[in-house]
Amino acid sequence: MMKNPDSTLTRLADGSILPTLVLLMSTLVAVPLSAQDTTTSDQVRIQMTELGLMRTLLLLDESALESEDLIAEKLTEVDFRLVPAAHSVTGRMTPARVREIAESEDADMVLYTKTKARERKALQDFKLFEGEATTQIWIATTGELIASKTQRMTGVRTSDEFDAARSANERAVAAAAAAAIKMSLAKAHKILAHEAVLVNVFSDSALLAIMEYIGKMDGVYHVRRKSFDRETNEALLEIIGAPHSETFWRAYLEKMPKTKVNFRLNPNDEIRNKYPSWFLPAGGQ
Repeated sequence: MMKNPDSTLTRLADGSILPTLVLLMSTLVAVPLSAQDTTTSDQVRIQMTELGLMRTLLLLDESALESEDLIAEKLTEVDFRLVPAAHSVTGRMTPARVREIAESEDADMVLYTKTKARERKALQDFKLFEGEATTQIWIATTGELIASKTQRMTGVRTSDEFDAARSANERAVAAAAAAAIKMSLAKAHKILAHEAVLVNVFSDSALLAIMEYIGKMDGVYHVRRKSFDRETNEALLEIIGAPHSETFWRAYLEKMPKTKVNFRLNPNDEIRNKYPSWFLPAGGQ
């Protein structure tokens, strides 16, 4: 049934629904449409995502290539992320070489391993070898060597010379890698990789100022520009640093001089649930 077009006017004239309209209009004024998104065009929007622990690249000497899966397993047991495939390398590792290879794979940390086997005294037709393996762990962004361990292990005595040597190498690599990873945890474990998307950045100088400010934050070790689109005014940063709460990040970033910041954090719930103490304030329990 069609409504009488004059009915609304009639009811308004009667005043029967006027209080309701007044209440509705006051509500609209009190709660603007943009209440859930208070970002203005002059604010820099920063959306940060906790990716997880540092992304690690395996650099394996040709002698240690067969141990890739074994080393990868030991790293993932303590939640380090891995570059999908190891690199086969020869020669000595230097800070400059580590940084160069790591940058090509967008890696934050590098684990390098080499091994060799020496034959021990045989027993009749049974061969026995001793493996010697060295594992080094580097922070890729700085080229700092944070752990180095050499281990010697005796392999399995067998009639097959190849199997005897391989078992010695595998045991030595397993021991050296486990020891080096344990040594590295003090410096490398409680460090997270973050990715930050910045919107409303209008110049290279403005982006540089933001990067420098973030780099001065307590617990931030490295800030790197990954991309900057000057047409959309959007930038992508990589930030390596200590775990912090969203409140801590926001309190620092919103004090940035001459820049209004709207900050949002996408937490890594898996890491936060496994290591809740990492995100407590200093001295918190």
